[in-house]
Amino acid sequence: MIAELGFFKRTAEGISGFINDLLNGVAHRRSLNAATETELINNAVLEATMDVSVDERYAALESAEFDNALKRERLKQAKVETKLARLQLAREIHKLQEKYGEGQSWTIEETEDLMDNSRVIQSVELMGAMGLSVSVNTDNTLHG
Repeated sequence: MIAELGFFKRTAEGISGFINDLLNGVAHRRSLNAATETELINNAVLEATMDVSVDERYAALESAEFDNALKRERLKQAKVETKLARLQLAREIHKLQEKYGEGQSWTIEETEDLMDNSRVIQSVELMGAMGLSVSVNTDNTLHG
């Protein structure tokens, strides 16, 4: 009977150990699964965050490109308006010259050139008054 009890005890311990190992294995697997799921969630959050960051940067770049295109269009419009105002002023000068001039009359193009020359002379005089060194190049080449 003692032998039988010893056998049953060892069998019970074996079964108990097996059940323990089985339960510990399940717990260990659950722990690993939880860690894996946590890592997958963290990776998904990181990837989504990076995607949002990239999308935000791309949107900011597109916005900047749109702003630059808008500024270019405004500059083109201002340039056209300036040319129109310049032409209108040249026409007015030409009309006044025809009305009050004594046989001396410039074409509209010559009037525009004279206006440009007048602006250059005024700019040179202003720079000279500011103490800046000014030189005029007459050979139509640029010097750095």
